[in-house]
Amino acid sequence: MKTWLDYGYFSLPLTNKNGTKLGKTETRVISLNSNICYDLNFESMTAFNDPGDQLGWLETQFLELEKVNGTAIMLAHVPNLDECTR
Repeated sequence: MKTWLDYGYFSLPLTNKNGTKLGKTETRVISLNSNICYDLNFESMTAFNDPGDQLGWLETQFLELEKVNGTAIMLAHVPNLDECTR
């Protein structure tokens, strides 16, 4: 997965341990790289861009799920309380 290796975000279908999709509708696990908003990540905070087009990619994920009446389970590794200041 190029987005994971290059930018730290990805999306996969929710499956059981045998790889079978769970549920009657499409459900995807979406993991975001929330480190881009972390206020102690000074390099990222000064760049003022969207590394790897994560937000455009996320919009596409949502549009694809909307077409099939799907569901998203979103994860992030940095709490986004009041740290995302831009």
